[in-house]
Amino acid sequence: MPPCGPFDDFLYEILNIESRIVATGYDIKPEWHWHSSVTELGDGEKAVVERMLIEVYVSDLKKLEFTNVARNRINIAFISNAFACSPQAPYTKEKISSILVTSDSDYSAEITAGRSLNSVIQIVYNEGSEIDGKKLVSDLDQFIKNTPTAGHVLQLRLLVPPTLNSLHSLRIVLKLDSGKYFEIYTKPVTFAIV
Repeated sequence: MPPCGPFDDFLYEILNIESRIVATGYDIKPEWHWHSSVTELGDGEKAVVERMLIEVYVSDLKKLEFTNVARNRINIAFISNAFACSPQAPYTKEKISSILVTSDSDYSAEITAGRSLNSVIQIVYNEGSEIDGKKLVSDLDQFIKNTPTAGHVLQLRLLVPPTLNSLHSLRIVLKLDSGKYFEIYTKPVTFAIV
């Protein structure tokens, strides 16, 4: 059988990044693959910290290179020779240089409105492809030290619930090594106060 393709790379530039807060019906464990069973929370909906994630994802991109199209290799006379293949997923060379997460309300006595929540956040991300890549967990500072590629979905997990206010809208500031700067706001959610 002839090889699949040929395909050229689909290199893109990130134009916009968005976020959403999602909830599961069970406590999140980093080694689980929970991304297929989540529900997006709306404005003011109640959230349980152990059962929620903040997903940060690319919502708009600009194609930089894509010069070759797959050749049709299906032989109608010999349908047994027919096969399907797919091009490589789009990717970017842009790297994340910093992430800062804050809240519009006092989170605790130590973390007041506008101060960094990074110390109480873990990040869950894939190494490799979104489908078959290895799922990794890290604190935000360690994650940034590894200069990660910007194209993957990032799942931020709060380690502790707020102790002062229940209603929070989170602000995520993400900077890329290309100089781009994204300021993303989540919908407000209501946390159970502990």
